[in-house]
Amino acid sequence: MNGPHQNLFVAVPLPDAVKQKVAEAAAAGRKDLPFRKWTHPADYHITVKFLGPQDVSLAGPLRKALAPVLARHGRFMLRLDKPGVFGRPDAPRILWMGIGGDQAALAALQQDVERALVALGFEPEPHNRPYAPHVTVARQWTGVEKATSERLAAPFARLTADDPPRWEVEELVLYRTHMGKQPMYERLDHYPLGTER
Repeated sequence: MNGPHQNLFVAVPLPDAVKQKVAEAAAAGRKDLPFRKWTHPADYHITVKFLGPQDVSLAGPLRKALAPVLARHGRFMLRLDKPGVFGRPDAPRILWMGIGGDQAALAALQQDVERALVALGFEPEPHNRPYAPHVTVARQWTGVEKATSERLAAPFARLTADDPPRWEVEELVLYRTHMGKQPMYERLDHYPLGTER
């Protein structure tokens, strides 16, 4: 434990088959991309709402707040998209896989989650910080040479070329962070979406 509270967040989980495909591409990337830390395959996810350090007893109120919201959202399809970075392009802070598919459904779900959790004291994200769904693959470029978009994209080219992995989103999951452990995220609860569209 890291004290009484650990970071909690609500996220879209990735199916194991999709995680495996990302992990295979990332394994190839490790050979040429000098990042300090690579995400454990079990930890791949798409964050919907970061809640910060909270007691796990929050799970009950979260379920109560989210249940009526998620009942209004049907299942929808997502797929992996081309990689990108946060931070300086030549020395990225984060390397991520993009998200395609029904982005409108994902954005609407995220906005409704934001609104529902205001009642529990969670502030919505500022309007100047638009939602940018992604799957974090690696962190902190440590290379002496500058990164290039071509070099960063190369290991993932086949993954996102003709038929990128896709999946149906059926639920959101509440995760707890265990810093320094591998895998780092523990599944605490899940919230199913409404009936299929």
